[in-house]
Amino acid sequence: LHRHQEEISILERRIGKLSRLLSETEGHLASARKAGSEDPGVASEFDCVQGLSADDELREKKSEMMAAIFEANMEMREMEMREVAS
Repeated sequence: LHRHQEEISILERRIGKLSRLLSETEGHLASARKAGSEDPGVASEFDCVQGLSADDELREKKSEMMAAIFEANMEMREMEMREVAS
C-alpha cells in the first residue's frame, strides 16, 4: 500500500509539473499571438517558390535566388546520400 501511495505521489507531482509547463507555454503562445510574431519569411515547397509578395519590386530576383538555393540544397543532399551509401 505504501508503494502505491509513493507512485501516486510521484505521478501527482509529474502532473503538476506538466500542468505548470503547459500554462507557461500557453502564456508564451498568447504573447506571441498578441505581438503579431507571424514569420514573414518565404514559404517554400519542393517544386516552386511561394510566399513572395506580388507587389514586391524584387519579386522576380528573389524567386530566382530561392530557386537557385533550393537546387543547390538538393544537389548537396544528393551528394551526402551518395557518400553515406558508399
